[in-house]
Amino acid sequence: MVKNTIYITVNQDGFVTAFYQSAAYDNPEEIIPASAIEISEEQFSDLYTNFQTRKLVDGEVVVYTPPPPPPVIPDRVTRRQFRLQLIDAGLLSTVEGWIATQDERTQAAYADSGTFLRSDEMLQTGFAALGFTTEQIDSFFTEAAGL
Repeated sequence: MVKNTIYITVNQDGFVTAFYQSAAYDNPEEIIPASAIEISEEQFSDLYTNFQTRKLVDGEVVVYTPPPPPPVIPDRVTRRQFRLQLIDAGLLSTVEGWIATQDERTQAAYADSGTFLRSDEMLQTGFAALGFTTEQIDSFFTEAAGL
C-alpha cells in the first residue's frame, strides 16, 4: 500500500489555495509544489470541511472570523422616510426654517420631491449648511431607510 501524505499550499494570509494527496499521483514530486506544506489527516479534515473559516498560521489550523461586510448606505429615501428622520433627529423645524430662506427652486424641490437622493446637489448644500459630515449624512440616510 502506498503511503498517502497530505500537502497544502496557502496564500500570504494563510488560506488554503490547493490540497494535494501524494497517493493520487504516480510521480507526486512532479505535481506537488516544493513550497507545499505537509499537514496531518486531522488538519486536512478541519481545513477541508471548514475552508471558509479556517486558515494555517505557523503550522497550526486557526479559526478565522471574517469581518462583517461594510454597511450599505442607501442612495435614496422616500419623502416620508426623510421627513420622519428629520422629526426623529429633532431637525424638522431647523430644516424647514433654512428651506424658507432658500430660492424658489430649492423650496419647490423640498416641498414636491417624492424621493430624496443622497447625491442631490441641493440636498448636499442643505446638509453642509447644517454642518453635517459625510458620516452623519450616511447615518441619516441609513436610519431614514429603516423607517
